[in-house]
Amino acid sequence: MALTTDDLVEINHLYAKYSHALDGGLTELFLSVWAPDGTFTQEGRTRRGHEELRVMGSRDPGEVGRHRHFISNIMIDGDGDQATGACYLYLTRDVKQEPLIGIYSDTLVKLDGRWVFKTREVKGDPNRRVSEKYREQQAAWKAAGLPV
Repeated sequence: MALTTDDLVEINHLYAKYSHALDGGLTELFLSVWAPDGTFTQEGRTRRGHEELRVMGSRDPGEVGRHRHFISNIMIDGDGDQATGACYLYLTRDVKQEPLIGIYSDTLVKLDGRWVFKTREVKGDPNRRVSEKYREQQAAWKAAGLPV
Protein backbone atom coordinates (compact mmCIF):
# COMPACT_ATOMS: atom_id res chain seq x y z
CA MET A 1 0.00 0.00 0.00
CA ALA A 2 1.37 3.42 -0.94
CA LEU A 3 2.03 6.02 1.73
CA THR A 4 -1.02 8.00 2.71
CA THR A 5 -1.25 11.77 2.99
CA ASP A 6 -1.23 11.33 6.77
CA ASP A 7 2.01 9.32 6.49
CA LEU A 8 3.64 12.06 4.41
CA VAL A 9 2.57 14.77 6.85
CA GLU A 10 3.84 12.75 9.82
CA ILE A 11 7.19 12.09 8.13
CA ASN A 12 7.62 15.78 7.29
CA HIS A 13 6.90 16.57 10.93
CA LEU A 14 9.51 13.96 11.93
CA TYR A 15 12.14 15.81 9.89
CA ALA A 16 11.27 19.10 11.61
CA LYS A 17 11.21 17.48 15.05
CA TYR A 18 14.71 16.07 14.46
CA SER A 19 16.11 19.52 13.65
CA HIS A 20 14.38 21.38 16.47
CA ALA A 21 15.30 18.75 19.06
CA LEU A 22 18.94 18.61 17.98
CA ASP A 23 19.35 22.39 17.82
CA GLY A 24 17.50 22.97 21.09
CA GLY A 25 19.27 20.34 23.15
CA LEU A 26 15.99 18.46 23.68
CA THR A 27 17.53 15.06 24.17
CA GLU A 28 14.39 13.02 24.91
CA LEU A 29 12.57 14.55 21.95
CA PHE A 30 15.62 13.82 19.81
CA LEU A 31 15.62 10.16 20.88
CA SER A 32 11.90 9.89 20.13
CA VAL A 33 12.54 10.29 16.39
CA TRP A 34 14.73 7.15 16.28
CA ALA A 35 14.05 3.44 16.15
CA PRO A 36 15.64 1.74 19.19
CA ASP A 37 18.34 0.30 16.91
CA GLY A 38 18.55 3.40 14.69
CA THR A 39 21.87 4.51 13.21
CA PHE A 40 23.33 7.87 12.24
CA THR A 41 26.38 7.99 9.97
CA GLN A 42 28.59 10.98 9.20
CA GLU A 43 32.11 11.00 7.80
CA GLY A 44 32.46 7.25 8.21
CA ARG A 45 31.44 7.25 11.89
CA THR A 46 28.22 5.48 12.83
CA ARG A 47 26.30 5.91 16.07
CA ARG A 48 24.06 2.94 16.87
CA GLY A 49 21.10 2.74 19.21
CA HIS A 50 19.66 5.18 21.70
CA GLU A 51 22.67 5.12 24.01
CA GLU A 52 25.06 6.43 21.35
CA LEU A 53 22.43 8.71 19.81
CA ARG A 54 21.80 10.26 23.24
CA VAL A 55 25.38 11.57 23.25
CA MET A 56 24.82 13.09 19.83
CA GLY A 57 21.55 14.70 20.88
CA SER A 58 22.82 16.17 24.16
CA ARG A 59 23.92 19.79 24.20
CA ASP A 60 25.63 21.80 26.89
CA PRO A 61 23.46 24.81 27.82
CA GLY A 62 26.02 27.16 26.25
CA GLU A 63 25.75 25.32 22.92
CA VAL A 64 21.96 25.47 22.63
CA GLY A 65 21.01 27.84 19.83
CA ARG A 66 24.47 27.95 18.27
CA HIS A 67 23.53 25.43 15.59
CA ARG A 68 20.61 25.56 13.19
CA HIS A 69 19.68 22.73 10.84
CA PHE A 70 17.83 23.99 7.77
CA ILE A 71 16.44 21.20 5.62
CA SER A 72 14.69 21.51 2.30
CA ASN A 73 13.43 19.65 -0.75
CA ILE A 74 12.30 16.63 1.24
CA MET A 75 11.65 13.59 -0.97
CA ILE A 76 9.80 10.62 0.51
CA ASP A 77 8.94 7.31 -1.09
CA GLY A 78 7.57 4.24 0.56
CA ASP A 79 5.08 1.51 0.92
CA GLY A 80 3.23 0.39 4.03
CA ASP A 81 5.45 0.67 7.11
CA GLN A 82 8.75 1.43 5.37
CA ALA A 83 9.99 4.48 3.52
CA THR A 84 13.09 6.16 2.20
CA GLY A 85 13.73 9.86 2.39
CA ALA A 86 16.25 12.44 1.32
CA CYS A 87 16.68 16.15 1.80
CA TYR A 88 19.22 18.91 1.52
CA LEU A 89 20.93 20.25 4.64
CA TYR A 90 22.33 23.69 5.36
CA LEU A 91 23.78 23.73 8.87
CA THR A 92 24.84 27.00 10.41
CA ARG A 93 27.23 26.73 13.31
CA ASP A 94 29.21 29.10 15.46
CA VAL A 95 30.14 32.15 13.38
CA LYS A 96 33.77 31.01 13.47
CA GLN A 97 32.93 27.77 11.66
CA GLU A 98 32.06 27.29 8.04
CA PRO A 99 28.45 26.24 7.39
CA LEU A 100 27.91 22.64 6.37
CA ILE A 101 26.07 21.92 3.14
CA GLY A 102 25.02 18.34 2.69
CA ILE A 103 22.46 15.74 1.85
CA TYR A 104 20.61 13.43 4.25
CA SER A 105 19.68 9.93 3.06
CA ASP A 106 17.23 8.13 5.31
CA THR A 107 15.32 4.93 5.86
CA LEU A 108 12.22 5.20 7.97
CA VAL A 109 9.97 2.64 9.62
CA LYS A 110 6.58 2.84 11.25
CA LEU A 111 6.80 1.40 14.77
CA ASP A 112 3.81 1.28 17.12
CA GLY A 113 1.89 3.51 14.74
CA ARG A 114 4.48 6.29 14.38
CA TRP A 115 7.27 7.02 11.91
CA VAL A 116 10.90 7.03 13.10
CA PHE A 117 14.34 7.06 11.53
CA LYS A 118 15.90 3.62 11.11
CA THR A 119 19.04 4.94 9.40
CA ARG A 120 20.22 8.44 8.65
CA GLU A 121 23.39 9.31 6.77
CA VAL A 122 24.64 12.79 6.02
CA LYS A 123 27.23 13.53 3.40
CA GLY A 124 28.81 16.86 2.64
CA ASP A 125 27.91 18.15 -0.80
CA PRO A 126 30.99 17.60 -2.99
CA ASN A 127 29.93 20.48 -5.25
CA ARG A 128 29.79 23.12 -2.55
CA ARG A 129 31.75 26.28 -3.00
CA VAL A 130 31.25 27.81 0.42
CA SER A 131 34.87 27.78 1.61
CA GLU A 132 36.19 30.54 -0.63
CA LYS A 133 33.17 32.79 -0.10
CA TYR A 134 33.16 32.08 3.62
CA ARG A 135 36.79 33.11 3.95
CA GLU A 136 36.05 36.32 2.01
CA GLN A 137 33.14 37.05 4.34
CA GLN A 138 35.29 36.42 7.41
CA ALA A 139 37.95 38.81 6.07
CA ALA A 140 35.33 41.48 5.39
CA TRP A 141 33.91 41.13 8.91
CA LYS A 142 37.39 41.36 10.40
CA ALA A 143 38.21 44.45 8.28
CA ALA A 144 34.99 46.07 9.50
CA GLY A 145 36.01 45.42 13.10
CA LEU A 146 33.31 42.83 13.70
CA PRO A 147 34.02 39.85 15.95
CA VAL A 148 35.06 36.80 13.99
